[in-house]
Amino acid sequence: MQRQDLNLKQSLKQEQVLAPAQLQSLEYLIAPVTELQTKIADELSTNPVLEQDRDKNERQQEASSEPLEANCPDTEFGREEAEYTADDDYSNFEQMAERWNNYLPTASAGGSTAEDNEKYNHFFNSIISPPSLEEQLTEQLNFSNADDSLKELCKLIIGSINEAGYFQGSLRDLAVIGGVGVEEMEKALKLVQTFEPPGIAARDLKECLFLQLKKSGRENSATADIVLNYLDELAENHLPQIAKKMNISLDELQKSVNEIRRLTPYPWIDTGANTEHTVVIPELSIEKIEGVYTVILKNEYIPQLKISKKYLNMLADPSIPKETKEYIKEKVLKGNLIIKNIQQRQETIRNIAEVIIDSQYDFLEKGIEYLKPQTMKEVADKINVHETTVSRASANKYVETPQGVFEMKYFFSTGYQSESGEIVSNKSVMEKIKDIIEDEDPYKPYSDEAVSKILKEQGLNVARRTVTKYREETGIPSSRQRKKFV
Repeated sequence: MQRQDLNLKQSLKQEQVLAPAQLQSLEYLIAPVTELQTKIADELSTNPVLEQDRDKNERQQEASSEPLEANCPDTEFGREEAEYTADDDYSNFEQMAERWNNYLPTASAGGSTAEDNEKYNHFFNSIISPPSLEEQLTEQLNFSNADDSLKELCKLIIGSINEAGYFQGSLRDLAVIGGVGVEEMEKALKLVQTFEPPGIAARDLKECLFLQLKKSGRENSATADIVLNYLDELAENHLPQIAKKMNISLDELQKSVNEIRRLTPYPWIDTGANTEHTVVIPELSIEKIEGVYTVILKNEYIPQLKISKKYLNMLADPSIPKETKEYIKEKVLKGNLIIKNIQQRQETIRNIAEVIIDSQYDFLEKGIEYLKPQTMKEVADKINVHETTVSRASANKYVETPQGVFEMKYFFSTGYQSESGEIVSNKSVMEKIKDIIEDEDPYKPYSDEAVSKILKEQGLNVARRTVTKYREETGIPSSRQRKKFV
């Protein structure tokens, strides 16, 4: 028998542990504007010394152009914090509070006036959550002529429909739960499949498309025959073979194919109900002002914050108990940290956008095909931050440009060197591939090898497999699938 020994061993190792302040800074940096607003609202509700500054005064302009430290007198906030947090006597803090009365910074480079806050409140109060899929189907069920027992089975069916509108449960399992036979559950499923939107509660794509045709009285049509029997071949664009098997002309088949293309593979997602929370709000814009491209922060939905003077004055009041002052002191520190984190976030986003202007002038002037490759590390080196900071700051942030609205991460890509020595972004290559395919003869579409040769003629040495990769990334079907027969 093998002997087991239990021993205690000591070892030393280094681990980086982020302080709560650092974690908050990262959270604010990563958060898109709508999420950031929620965080600020939470802080306003829990920190009594933090309040919105709705006044139109000079602090707003100062906050839009100066870093936080420029607004704080004498020394940096971090150094001041070290002085008073180690001191049980509150004299240092009270002196600082007096000095801070007229210098406390306001957040966000964009500034938030009373008018801005009114626009913000109108925007968010206008968003009304539509009824969920389950609520809509249940309402239709309640208006149906089904008896109570069948309605209960239908509720089991409705509870097994996924976000795309497909039934993903097991009729056998639901029959056991409902205490009925599988035939009764099948009857309940058929009833739910008659509800809106068409195709709801289908078990697969074939049934989903057929239910939509049935809803319009086309269940006995050639189109329905194709859906039920030739869908896989249709996906491979084998139109001549299908026409031959069905004994119809290619013209007739093409009419049915066009009808199928008008159907939706996702009955619920197609209603738009699942996208009500996808709100793209550009955090900044790049505009040409007097011939020069300029970054304009557009955070009009971010409230401008300040520390309440009422509580700062309480710190200097000798009649206020020490415990109360300690509580206020803690909240002031947290409030200032939030203000600093918001302003640092805005400055980082602005700095990244200014680098984009410097490197992407041709893109701003002429379009996507002139986008130049640029890595996050290159941007990070230019603004003196870590590469991960650029990644976090650009994630889920959108910028409005003369060429449209883009996620900031769109501007980071690798590239190719043309024969002329010009460096071209891989996104530019994707755009060129799209243009080549758009101009092709639909009856003789280009193969990926042919596209690769055309790119080489244009001075870009892009391999066939790279063309295939980029084509798939942009959602373009293969040449066999693109080919038209009539």
